[in-house]
Amino acid sequence: MSTLAQAYLKGSTIPTTLDWSLFSTPAELATALEELSTGPSNTRVIGLATHVTKDGILEFIALAVDNKVFVMYTPPGKKLKERASRIDCLERIFGGRMGRIVGFGIVRLAMSIKQAMGYDVRGFDLPPGSTKSPGLSAYKLFGHPSNAFTIDNLWDYQPAELEADNRRVKYLCFRAWISLRLATHPTWMKKLEINSCVAAETSRLSAMHFKIIFQMLNEVHRMDAAKSRTVDNDFSAVQHTKDGQVVIHNERFKTRVRQSETTKVVLVDKDGKEYSGKAQGVRGKQTFVKSSRSNSSKSIQHVRVLGREELTNAETARNGFLLHLLQGKRTLLSPEYPFIRHLWLAGKSMPSYAQITHATIRKGQNGRPLNQSQANVVEAMLERASPFVIAHGPPGTGKTTTISVAAREICDLRETVWIVAQSNVGVKNIAESLCKHGVDFKLLVSKEFHFEWHEHIYEDVNDHLIRTDEIPDDPRHVDLLFSRTRVVLCTLSTLSNPTLTGKRIFELVPVENLVVDEASQIGVFDYLSVFGKFKELQKVSLFGDPKQLPPYGQDAAPSLQSIFDIPHLKSSSYFLDMQCLYLRA
Repeated sequence: MSTLAQAYLKGSTIPTTLDWSLFSTPAELATALEELSTGPSNTRVIGLATHVTKDGILEFIALAVDNKVFVMYTPPGKKLKERASRIDCLERIFGGRMGRIVGFGIVRLAMSIKQAMGYDVRGFDLPPGSTKSPGLSAYKLFGHPSNAFTIDNLWDYQPAELEADNRRVKYLCFRAWISLRLATHPTWMKKLEINSCVAAETSRLSAMHFKIIFQMLNEVHRMDAAKSRTVDNDFSAVQHTKDGQVVIHNERFKTRVRQSETTKVVLVDKDGKEYSGKAQGVRGKQTFVKSSRSNSSKSIQHVRVLGREELTNAETARNGFLLHLLQGKRTLLSPEYPFIRHLWLAGKSMPSYAQITHATIRKGQNGRPLNQSQANVVEAMLERASPFVIAHGPPGTGKTTTISVAAREICDLRETVWIVAQSNVGVKNIAESLCKHGVDFKLLVSKEFHFEWHEHIYEDVNDHLIRTDEIPDDPRHVDLLFSRTRVVLCTLSTLSNPTLTGKRIFELVPVENLVVDEASQIGVFDYLSVFGKFKELQKVSLFGDPKQLPPYGQDAAPSLQSIFDIPHLKSSSYFLDMQCLYLRA
């Protein structure tokens, strides 16, 4: 065994070194783990970590037991499932029968091991009942805030940075060991032992369901691996306050310094000296950083942000949905969520729906008639035979006009419709079209995007705009604000904002119809938690131009698909024709 010195966790009972061993085959690993077959398994905790390459291939597995870490190298392309009797030990280890397996992101850990080795995995997700990062979790349990970013970096580095670098094995050992140490802290042990803490088990997924979920997770990993962990900030000024804070005046929204518990802000003065800090608050274009730098007259020449931001609401919702799948709290075949079955599980069994070709011509803006292709799409959005409508709409074909007329007709039917797009600008464009068509609606926008950054683009729709941070706390005021609303606009990610759920917005305005614009830019995986959230959903209509922008991240994950790439939905596809100039939305 080799020894690693550690200074990540500190305490009188925490060792400063840990032992680790590297094995090249499952049989060697099983031999080393035989010692675990003795002793009480119901109280044993095993920390689990993996190293997956930037291409999504499992390369190393680490298991931490007490103060030892067992690491196995899994050469790419090699079949690892050995049927020797000794490998029964690994079946029992990964199956949770020789100890309680724990890990951060247990779904990804378990799925990657099942894919590479064939063993079902049973484990518990960390932190129990929370979404805090490993570093923040360690800080909460053990103190030492200076180590939080360093611990998070063990998880958040880019795989490409450590290709053929021995640090990847060192980091792997620490991830497994820290997972073990945090899980065996008395606070977490109590949570892991209560009945409400349910294990995630890959055996709950059928072979087909496993294949679908693994492909999606693999795509997410590859996109995440391609993201830079360093962002250079564009600023117009940097000020130092009397209380020791640094105020950054951000110049560009895309590179702004965001408030974050998981990133580090590095400030470089004119002499090249670096000072680090944490972004503790944001107000419009200003970011307030608590820095190690004392007040100084030396100007800041460069600002950059290191690390990975906290998960977005959409990412948190997706991860929660997948965890519930492996915990058995949800199933992809649930009749409550038919759109999941329609999109991912129908395949060749998906019925073919007759195309609407001669719909009644409805009138659009200023009483001008739609063209036949637009009228057909509107009619298809209103009928209930087909669950999906997919509209191919190159520029100039009147996508927003078609959406606006359909929204008006849905209101006339006394139904509700949520209209979303990938971008805030896309949502704003639809809002302007709805105004022209006399459709009443509410437009939800985040404070982060709106305040001081983009207020000017909403001047024409300001009467309909509600900032999500300004939704009233009083339920009576919320009722007054939304009770008569039938049309709500927001970005796709806003559907996962817990504020909307907590303040009963979806109860007041159920998601009965969902219209998605810019759908060619959205990977189908992004719909999973959405389709698994809204039981009232009856119709999904998607608009986009697959010949323009592909799904975000497809350069890193070539297998990423948009809704336009799903073969069994072809019969639900419509093609908008070029409209006359005066009809353009």
